Amino acid sequence: MLFRSAKAAAGDLPGLRDRFLRLRGLLAAALPEAVLIGRDGGVCAGHICCVSFPGARAEVLQNWLDGQGVCVSRGSACARGRRSHVLTAMGLPPGVIDGALRVSFSRETSEEEVLTFCRLVKEARARFFP
Repeated sequence: MLFRSAKAAAGDLPGLRDRFLRLRGLLAAALPEAVLIGRDGGVCAGHICCVSFPGARAEVLQNWLDGQGVCVSRGSACARGRRSHVLTAMGLPPGVIDGALRVSFSRETSEEEVLTFCRLVKEARARFFP
């Protein structure tokens, strides 16, 4: 039974990656001022999008989004509450690093949810970083 489940899930992976890339493209189109961080314009792990809003503080955006029911992380996975040494090693300027959020997509993430995230980020930026 477990083998069949794993095989069924693996069979969907190519389509899932394409779907994640479409969601990432939707996010990028809705937030043209954002900086997508990563190899090839932000395309690394298909289900994770590291996006920065230069001039904004990621912790402020993260806290406000959390209050709106949207969960994101800030910086890179290895930041541990400090400025990410990974993003620093990539040669990114401090303003880009400090405004970086990680958005994760799942099989269930809808286009509507991505657009809601984008709307809320715009609202937060207008409110806190005019």
